[in-house]
Amino acid sequence: MKINAQRLQACIEALGRVGFQEGLGTSRPAYSPAFLAGRDMVRGWMEEAGLETEYILCSGDPDSLDAVVFPDKAAAIVDGTAPHMVVP
Repeated sequence: MKINAQRLQACIEALGRVGFQEGLGTSRPAYSPAFLAGRDMVRGWMEEAGLETEYILCSGDPDSLDAVVFPDKAAAIVDGTAPHMVVP
């Protein structure tokens, strides 16, 4: 796999601006607007890259996304905050 260093740097910087507060740094507490925006940004990048994505919704709140799974890469982004558990 060849990594485009400039594109990677641009993505890191773009994500770093989500939730950034001058003098305080970047903060994206779980389920805050900044958290949701950052999550959606990363999800969009994954889809643009052509990765197969599966969305796991919360059984108690179908408007809440608990995980994004990338089966072809054997990887996932998972909500590990209470009351959720992540068991490998």
